[in-house]
Amino acid sequence: SEPAEDTSNNGPEKPDALDAPRGGAPDDLTQIDGVGPRIADVLQSLGIYHFDQIATWTPDNVAWIDKYMSFDNRVARENWVEQAKTLAGAPA
Repeated sequence: SEPAEDTSNNGPEKPDALDAPRGGAPDDLTQIDGVGPRIADVLQSLGIYHFDQIATWTPDNVAWIDKYMSFDNRVARENWVEQAKTLAGAPA
């Protein structure tokens, strides 16, 4: 049987951040549909610079970003994580 889901965290969790973009250059996050220049700037201010970072977001990370940016489930609705996986070259 599958282990019960760990719900000890109970809620939004800030995604892992970097101090600076790897290689000195961030990915162009505006390639994700729904991410414009202003949102890309906010993500970078949070230490989110690369598609592979967004591609590994958990549901709790998505909830944290939605809450931080006052989005109404926009990250999930616009499939940012799936788009980031594709842009990062990860297998779908």
